[in-house]
Amino acid sequence: MDQGANAGRAGLIRSYVTARAEAHPLVAAFWQAVEEDFTETRTVGDYVRRLGTSRWALDSVVRQATGRTPKAHVDARVISEAKHLLLHSSVPAASIAAHLGFTDRATFGRFFRSRTGITPAAFRAAP
Repeated sequence: MDQGANAGRAGLIRSYVTARAEAHPLVAAFWQAVEEDFTETRTVGDYVRRLGTSRWALDSVVRQATGRTPKAHVDARVISEAKHLLLHSSVPAASIAAHLGFTDRATFGRFFRSRTGITPAAFRAAP
């Protein structure tokens, strides 16, 4: 997958929370961890362990700084990457699913549809 494009999108997404993240270093550390690992894990517990904090502490500071849960941030990053790959590549959905850490295309499809209201195939085909 195109690492340069990933870095560009990551910068844009990161700018969304930068000002608020500066209010608490845990938020910035969480965001960095998500950027590094979102293709490997979507589980907040994994980020909690990596950051050496509690689930409550992470949830509290992230909600206060951004108004969203840590899980919402992780899922939004995965969806952002999925949308980019669907729109700007001809990579099959199964390969995108594998790249994003899903066990199969069906699981990826359910995840994508539950968060966007549309299937990956329909999203790709939309004008």
